[in-house]
Amino acid sequence: MGDYWDRQDALCSLIERGADWPHELIGYALPTLAGGLPPTPLLLWWALLHGLSSLARYEPARWTAALNIDASPIAWSLERALDLAETVLPGRILDALATP
Repeated sequence: MGDYWDRQDALCSLIERGADWPHELIGYALPTLAGGLPPTPLLLWWALLHGLSSLARYEPARWTAALNIDASPIAWSLERALDLAETVLPGRILDALATP
């Protein structure tokens, strides 16, 4: 198992550790660029929601088509992501504000 975790750490940038670290990994992002820090979960959520809001504002026909549950293959995933954002983001924002 140690080799598995070493390979995971070599391939990806750890962004969150669970309470049962090293066996519980909650999130991975793409490898770091230029030796910088990996993005935080809040930043990843912001990027996703910013992209979706830009699509809704500047391409409303495509946004509406993407949300059509009968015709769009990504509609369920979009709905799930937006529902999850409602649940997860308030805690993420509170954590970010509470961290010095």
